Amino acid sequence: MWVLWTLALTLLAALAVGTAGAAGLARIILPDVWSKVSKRHRWHLVIALSALAVFLAGSANFLGFFAISFAIGGDAYGTEPEGGQFYVVSHGRRTEVSEEVWTFSYYHALCTWVGFLLATLALTVILSSRRLFGISNVAGSQPTSPLPPPPVRAAS
Repeated sequence: MWVLWTLALTLLAALAVGTAGAAGLARIILPDVWSKVSKRHRWHLVIALSALAVFLAGSANFLGFFAISFAIGGDAYGTEPEGGQFYVVSHGRRTEVSEEVWTFSYYHALCTWVGFLLATLALTVILSSRRLFGISNVAGSQPTSPLPPPPVRAAS
């Protein structure tokens, strides 16, 4: 059981470090581009990458929950121990499991609902981040770019 928690916490730490490092890596690898990007666009990049990481982690947890529930015969959410025996339920069918599996399944179900809500919020941030940061791309107007336009070549 502690192995699963260790893996989950390691994954979350790697997700946080990776998200924070993505913008820093862009700054190091592309210093010429980064210096030309406005502060608003930098924040947009950081927020969008962070939201994408949260969305992917929440989606992976959601899929993992269903895979684990299928493997053990259900989930423990909404059930209680009965006389020292622990059950998981799927579509009305009860399967007896150990106390450790039942505890993991119960808390994983709670975390999945929280993760699903966070993933939904992250997707909303991703889809509306251009508007939130005032980066317009209205039909009929030129999309705003953090970089200067490319040079126009003379026709020969």
